[in-house]
Amino acid sequence: MKNYSGLKLYGKTEGDEWFVGFTFFCEKRDKKKRCQVRLGINYQPTIRGRIIEGENVRKIVESCLNEGWNPFDCDLKTFVKLQEAPSREVGNPRYLPFNEAMQWAFDK
Repeated sequence: MKNYSGLKLYGKTEGDEWFVGFTFFCEKRDKKKRCQVRLGINYQPTIRGRIIEGENVRKIVESCLNEGWNPFDCDLKTFVKLQEAPSREVGNPRYLPFNEAMQWAFDK
């Protein structure tokens, strides 16, 4: 089930503040939140550039929402950084605590 609705690009002229907007419903908190995500859309000088950038941002937001992003928990940039962080593989010496890593190195 989707927890969001109304995902679309808002803005019409160069003077407007452009953003991707949607409504998110958090089941844990039983609350709705109206969200706006800009991510640099307004740095584009032309309307055509803003439409292209806005559609890219809309796709990113939709993808993150489908992957489980909850705007009540963290902002979009934080969620993307957490998704890109390497997973902690069991047994990989790169992720061992210092003492265990030193022991692993001596054993080799």
